[in-house]
Amino acid sequence: MILRISPTKLIVQIFVTQSLVLVFLGITNIIDHLTLFYNTFTHSQFISFGVLSLIVSLVVLIVSIAYGLSLWLNTVYEISNGKLTIKKGLLNRQVLEIKLSNIVQTESNLPFLGKFFNYGDISFKTENGGKTIRIKSITDVLDVQKFLQNQKMINSSRLPKVTKESIVEIIKNGETDEIEFKSSLRWDLSLLKVNKVLEKSVFKTIVGFLNGNGGLLIVGVSDTGELLGLNNDYLSLPKKNIDGFENHMTQLFGECIGIEHRHLIKIFHFVIENKEVAVVRIKPSKNPIYLRNGENEDFFLRTGNTTSLLSGHEIFNYLRYRNKI
Repeated sequence: MILRISPTKLIVQIFVTQSLVLVFLGITNIIDHLTLFYNTFTHSQFISFGVLSLIVSLVVLIVSIAYGLSLWLNTVYEISNGKLTIKKGLLNRQVLEIKLSNIVQTESNLPFLGKFFNYGDISFKTENGGKTIRIKSITDVLDVQKFLQNQKMINSSRLPKVTKESIVEIIKNGETDEIEFKSSLRWDLSLLKVNKVLEKSVFKTIVGFLNGNGGLLIVGVSDTGELLGLNNDYLSLPKKNIDGFENHMTQLFGECIGIEHRHLIKIFHFVIENKEVAVVRIKPSKNPIYLRNGENEDFFLRTGNTTSLLSGHEIFNYLRYRNKI
């Protein structure tokens, strides 16, 4: 995939330069003493001050347009083989290469015109305290940002092995873009009853991980890392143990996603501080996964540490960036 500076940015630069040249011409032609001063030189008899200022202005305009066009044509951001390569200059000389899996933070900035013409800057940082790198004036900037946000594990899996020790450490460290906690699968701790909305929320997260880079969903832990356990969920099920929990998860998976994708998740069970928790390890899917919502289907994607609902245009762009269409 090749990214270039938005042509709108080039047009704006040309317009601004042309405006400045016109202002320069206007100022030079209304200041009489500049003309009088110029006329004191010998060569003024061969070329008038007005003609000279026009020539200078045209040269400045042509040079600035040529520079802007050259910059636009010869600044290339290439994404391939899990790397972002920045190339600049007439020969597209490579100036920087970054592994997409090393990107840890992204931020987009849309200028005033960018909000109307869909372009802007993307700043991102790499692992180990890397310096901030900026890609300037890119078309479809928000779609590109979402794509970059979800590259950390496409080319290298970073999920830890699922063991009791690793899960204890994960709960201690809190949620990340690859880790999410859910207090329960279906028992509403506020209403003190089964709430189907909670089940949808769990599977929204699973779909987001499936469409992204995979992740771990830990059920029985609050957002703040408090161990709550699965006892309330167990009591709400016909079979009141981890087997009943997993059977219900499988049933919901078929209803919400499709049983043909069930192999992409694996459920683990641990007892931590006398509280049972379920850990769902989710692999990234090679194909788009949708969450069934009545007669509709929704496409969710894990972006940062949240799960976002994508629109039709955003889905198309994301799948195109992921080479799925």
